[in-house]
Amino acid sequence: MARQPPLVDVLIPTIGRPSLTQAMLSALAQTYPRTRVIVAADANHLRTMNLFHRVNGLRRTMGKTIAELVTTPRPFGRGDRVKEWWIGNSDAAEIIHFVDDDDWIPPSAIAAMVAPMIDDPAVTLVTCSTLQLKLVDGSAVGYRLRPGRLERGQVVANSALFRKSAAGGVRLESDPADPRFWLHDIAERGKHVELTLPLYWYNATREVKPNPIETQR
Repeated sequence: MARQPPLVDVLIPTIGRPSLTQAMLSALAQTYPRTRVIVAADANHLRTMNLFHRVNGLRRTMGKTIAELVTTPRPFGRGDRVKEWWIGNSDAAEIIHFVDDDDWIPPSAIAAMVAPMIDDPAVTLVTCSTLQLKLVDGSAVGYRLRPGRLERGQVVANSALFRKSAAGGVRLESDPADPRFWLHDIAERGKHVELTLPLYWYNATREVKPNPIETQR
């Protein structure tokens, strides 16, 4: 009998930006068979709840999987403290992927990233870099990214899939010199695999926003 693939939590911390709709839909559209999409929010924030229930209502009418809601300790907002809180939560899955509430990930992203972890239990971190940045309207951004080894500023914020057991005790608070330094800690606790995948970036204005990725022109 075939073993069931591991559950992956896709956590979307949010403060109710309109782009939450797109982030939720992209996470719910993953081809990987065992994802649990979780929106982490202040349940008293009316706009967030309206967006959350609108997406889930649409999915229900189509008979499709819906997202779950977890209420974050106030006033966590959508920053690193929310992510640290989820890593330490006993209800969290062993494999976790963070998605910002203004991002859109392609349907095959999680399936491709979790495959090395299934093949090798020693893999604690999978990251991906991209050679092209596309907007949701199909237009492409005119620069190339370096292969995103764990060097300063070269890892896309939402391209990391990691094991919760290897992330215990890490601090995600941003270091101005290296905003992704917590990934180094996880990588050192096991094996790190890097992939090159298309990564689609979305925000409400469809403009490319500043990001921590070092580019080569």
